[in-house]
Amino acid sequence: MQGTLIKVSPDAITEEIPLDHEPTAAELHEHIGGYIELVPCFDHYLTRSSGTLRSKWVACLAFCDEEHKLKGLPINIAASSLWYAALDHQWTPEGAASLIPHYRDYLGGTVLIIIGDEVLDAMRNDEKHAFMEEVQLEEESHG
Repeated sequence: MQGTLIKVSPDAITEEIPLDHEPTAAELHEHIGGYIELVPCFDHYLTRSSGTLRSKWVACLAFCDEEHKLKGLPINIAASSLWYAALDHQWTPEGAASLIPHYRDYLGGTVLIIIGDEVLDAMRNDEKHAFMEEVQLEEESHG
């Protein structure tokens, strides 16, 4: 299983961490430092091939600290810009009403973006997967 965890910090430093497994909720929590929230409608990421000007859209999942605003974490301009680009990528006149509220929002603190079809398929499709159970338990204990 291969994938990449892209860690985007508020100071726009991006770190790419190779994945050979599905990340657990505990691993994501360690990077984010708070309750994990799946960023809505952030399901595509524009990759760039090193040494070329070519880029392509790939599927992704993105996570942030659910309480970044309550904690007063710094706005993550780089991650917010990537999110807005993902919103632009999926923009259609029919779906505009559901996307517009996200353009008024922003991401704060560290944001994680996971790419890699094998890792994403495992995280998205297995309803009984430990990751989803961990996130659900974390949400229940929080709320």
